[in-house]
Amino acid sequence: MQVKIMNASELVVDHEIVLVSLHESDAQVLWDLIRDNRSYLGRYLAWVEDVNDVSSTTVFIRQRVAVPGLLSAWYKVYVSGQLCGIFGAKSIIHGRAELGCFIAENSQGKGIINRCITYFSDVLVRDFGVREAEWRCLPENLSSIRVAERFGASLHATEMCEIAGSNQVQALSVYRKMLV
Repeated sequence: MQVKIMNASELVVDHEIVLVSLHESDAQVLWDLIRDNRSYLGRYLAWVEDVNDVSSTTVFIRQRVAVPGLLSAWYKVYVSGQLCGIFGAKSIIHGRAELGCFIAENSQGKGIINRCITYFSDVLVRDFGVREAEWRCLPENLSSIRVAERFGASLHATEMCEIAGSNQVQALSVYRKMLV
């Protein structure tokens, strides 16, 4: 059976990890996770300073899942039934999917995102003809760099990129991997 990401509300990655579609109605539960991990996430993710309550969390979600004309897919990440972050494709354009995530500090170092990337990449290739995956992170975000490298991606460039939902820009390392 083929799974279409945009229509799949739940993707079972493995015996431990389940991805569940992210919706604006998830603002409270996502806000709770961001609030509890605020200082950790704020070290690497510029958007954290703009997410201060449930209302701004709703805006954060909307800027990712309801972008007119952009194919994207965002999921809450559950490990053994516990919400620990979000993961997804920020965009799928011309055979390239830009992946992104954030994960709670207490869930770091367990291979969660690596398992999500491996599973999700297969879905992207099969269902959307994606040929290349892209991962962007701050040059000093060693955890994200290790995720990209374990996945087999290599540094492609460093680019100045706009921070989602703001007029600010930041330098991001761009890692890419051919999937097919």
